[in-house]
Amino acid sequence: MNKKWLVIALAVTVALAAIALAGCGGGSADSENPEDPEASKLEQEADKWNDPAEIKSLLAKGEDMPGCTYDYVITVPGIDPLYQKTWVMPGKFRTEREHPLGNAVLVSIINTVDGVMYSYDSGSNIATLMTIVGDLGEDFKTPQDYADDLDIPGMMYVRREVFDDKDCIVYEMHAGNLTSKMWIWEEHGIPLKIIGGVGKEEIVVEFLSFVYGPVPDEMFELPPGATIMDLGDLGVTGGL
Repeated sequence: MNKKWLVIALAVTVALAAIALAGCGGGSADSENPEDPEASKLEQEADKWNDPAEIKSLLAKGEDMPGCTYDYVITVPGIDPLYQKTWVMPGKFRTEREHPLGNAVLVSIINTVDGVMYSYDSGSNIATLMTIVGDLGEDFKTPQDYADDLDIPGMMYVRREVFDDKDCIVYEMHAGNLTSKMWIWEEHGIPLKIIGGVGKEEIVVEFLSFVYGPVPDEMFELPPGATIMDLGDLGVTGGL
């Protein structure tokens, strides 16, 4: 064979062998154990937010809240959702909801320092004054009340999710046959949504249009000229 063609033939053979090795052997370690950056990131995220110390640090952000305003919505199977506007300051609480007849606004103003509650009807311009006795019930629970009840070791990170335009950390919790989920605002450590129930029977609590910051003192005062009926020691233990 001509030497020139022999050299070409050998060169082609070597090149084909190199290609075969690259496809079958070279880089096999990477192909057998491919790294998925997204999966690794999600795993690190889960490890972080399942750490009890991180959960405590998250919730601690909401402990010294200066005040807030939000729309409180609670949805219970079989009945119409409850809507009320809420203003909160340390030791003070105000709610407004539409009168069942639709002709007025019902207002509750609570001062836990003085231990009193005003229930005001804008239709009659009359407010009843009562002494607070015991728990005021679900209508007057703040986001912090839900946070205080949490069993941190039992909280399992689910995902990140934007709720009501706020970045939240979503957790799931189990107690017997009860399953609940909570959306916690990452910036301020405040629960903004809670779902709990058994099977399809779920109660949904939402704190919408949440504004973080102090509330003017006048929001916790009755309108000028309101008639006050003092019920004294009869007390109040529930909602309106």
